[in-house]
Amino acid sequence: MRDDTARRYTRRVRVECFALSEVGPLRDSNEDGFAFDERCGLYAVFDGMGGGRSGSIAVEVATREFRLFVAGLDGIAATHQELESRARALLQRINRAIRASYNGGSSGWITTGALLALSDSDALVAHVGDSRAYLLRHGRLDRLTEDHTLVEEFRKQAPLSSGPSLREIEERYGNVLMRCLGAAEELAIDTRVDELHPSDGWLLCTDGLWRAVGEGAMESTISAEQSPVDLCRSLMALAIDAKPDDNVTLMVVRRCR
Repeated sequence: MRDDTARRYTRRVRVECFALSEVGPLRDSNEDGFAFDERCGLYAVFDGMGGGRSGSIAVEVATREFRLFVAGLDGIAATHQELESRARALLQRINRAIRASYNGGSSGWITTGALLALSDSDALVAHVGDSRAYLLRHGRLDRLTEDHTLVEEFRKQAPLSSGPSLREIEERYGNVLMRCLGAAEELAIDTRVDELHPSDGWLLCTDGLWRAVGEGAMESTISAEQSPVDLCRSLMALAIDAKPDDNVTLMVVRRCR
């Protein structure tokens, strides 16, 4: 039995991970956060909000619950179903913990969350809010998540014959979330599973990166030869040069050759 258990949780795919989080030039404090556990194949970024210290408290709860969750795991997931179950259980746990921290009141402790869960054969992305996950493959950047924002809801609708344009809506309501962790007892989570390819990589980031830099500039920075450390530093430099009005957090996870 001991040998079977060891084989079940021996990772055949080696993975490297690096993350950075910066307050940015226009903010006084950092309400973003990240957490990862390579032993269990779980990686996440969070973007807290709510005014005052509300966002940072929500992120503190999220990262604490992440650590407690992975402490109870034996290793990487063995099946597609286990990947899905872990991702949903972790985000639901975080949602409950944030709400319990203020007894379901109206403090506004909320955070987004983008989560990557890896097994030896599959990659699952789960998310709530507008933090994003991208696939890095052959020097390309492909978005794996859809923002849970009011702007995205408008974007899905047919063009409006009257009223404000989509650009005006983005300027006015660009930061309005339709889903987030901590806001409601019932939490809807979007997930996506893809089969792993050799040398795949993933970028998880808060909106401080993609809003400031844009996906075109982000993709032009990506090279299949870059290490997670170098790519994180290059993308962060782009973001800071763009003078974002938000915190910036990004994490690069890449399969080793």
